[in-house]
Amino acid sequence: MSRRGFVLAAVLFALVLLAALASLALFSALQEVRIGRNAAAQAALRGSAEAGIAEALAGWDPATMNGLRPGALARLPALAGPASGAVVEVRRLNEQLVLLRSGASDAVGARQVVQLVARLSGLEVRPAAVRARSADAVIAAAASGADSPPSGWSCPATADTAPGLVLEPGAGDSALFRFGAMDWNGLVARVSSLGTAQDSVRAVYVAGDSELVSGRFVGLLVVEGNLVLRGGVAVNGIVLVHGSLAFGAGGATVSGAVVASQVVALQSVNLSSGALSYSSCSTDLVALAWGYPKPLKNTPVWGVF
Repeated sequence: MSRRGFVLAAVLFALVLLAALASLALFSALQEVRIGRNAAAQAALRGSAEAGIAEALAGWDPATMNGLRPGALARLPALAGPASGAVVEVRRLNEQLVLLRSGASDAVGARQVVQLVARLSGLEVRPAAVRARSADAVIAAAASGADSPPSGWSCPATADTAPGLVLEPGAGDSALFRFGAMDWNGLVARVSSLGTAQDSVRAVYVAGDSELVSGRFVGLLVVEGNLVLRGGVAVNGIVLVHGSLAFGAGGATVSGAVVASQVVALQSVNLSSGALSYSSCSTDLVALAWGYPKPLKNTPVWGVF
């Protein structure tokens, strides 16, 4: 082979090698671009799914969601904002725990799912049949701390005992009407926001004075003024009265927990022993019925890809 032919072959080989290297570099660059785009798309989907969890927690509706039975599943309505496109489902695991699952997908089929376990945090009421600044002798004799279910209720057996009557004569509102991290104003704001779409376990706020006559009330009753119970009315749950709670003609029974500034019996009413009885069954039911989910500590959101 002549020297000229050798040089031509070497140049052609070099050109082929350079073309191959250029093609490899272009392919590698395209792959990096695709990987970057996929990573950005996955991050966006994950952000949307996590936003779905956050929006579900922030917009939790106790009247709808807390009525789920253990094992039941509910899908939340379409979300807006950063969570737009996310589909959020809530499964009740047991009486206190819920699983929130949020999934987001794009047009090409990519999908991100995040899940979170949360505990329903209800109203915290100290165990006692009655807590008040003052109470008359009739109330003291009628208050029982033996933990017992309301009449006709099927509750787990318990041998627990709480105080029948706790008197805190010098307690200010910040102490008497504090329920865990919530004060009276926070309680009023929460109950007032619940609206009227409620099931058999109710949560009612009365801005002034109120009176219950005969029948049965199950739930949380919050009264800003004074409350009178009479005519044999039966209350199962939690009664919180900023003013005075009075028992009128015909008497009444309360199975659960009472917190009031003052508790008295009117018109020489004689209440039977245990007419005001502590019940963990009814207080827990009512507290959880209007609770809000809080993520379990040290339990991060995790993904399923």
